Amino acid sequence: MIRKLAVTLVAFFAASIACSDTTFVSCTPQQENVIEFAYSQAFSRAKDSEIRVGNTPSYVRWFGTWTQTREDLVKEKLSAIIANALISTPEFRCRTATHPACVGNRYAAVDLGTSFEVEICPRFFGQVAGGDRTGVLIHEIAHFRMGANAGVDKCYGAVGPNNCLDLATTDPDAAVNSPDNYRLFIGNR
Repeated sequence: MIRKLAVTLVAFFAASIACSDTTFVSCTPQQENVIEFAYSQAFSRAKDSEIRVGNTPSYVRWFGTWTQTREDLVKEKLSAIIANALISTPEFRCRTATHPACVGNRYAAVDLGTSFEVEICPRFFGQVAGGDRTGVLIHEIAHFRMGANAGVDKCYGAVGPNNCLDLATTDPDAAVNSPDNYRLFIGNR
């Protein structure tokens, strides 16, 4: 009980730190609040998921057949996602539906050449298909080269998690490099 409370307090404190230097561009105060809440939850959920890395049902579901090499890679990438959410200074840019980053019904997007800039699209503030806003930010954090080094989308769980489940089954090496597989792994507590 004491350990769980200590872990919860550490996660809360760290998540609070993660949001302290957050900057926003063209966002309303309400949008800023929504983004900050989702961002703080991204750290907590990622941290909580660390105990499921290994030869566990959740790991196998989202990353395929277990091998020590893949487990080590998932641990490395998950640690990078956590570190990214904890120590980075993100810049969230609220964009219009006609902005190039928001075409194709996107919720958010990143430019891999940036340090930590996330383009937030209007759909992010509505109903998010296949998950929640926190999951969207986990997906985007996973894209950053200084994060999980997962640059190319291999599947999208927002259109149904089956394509990410299929990826884990048919190509586990690709699944461990798929931002949405991390989003789904972290989100499935």
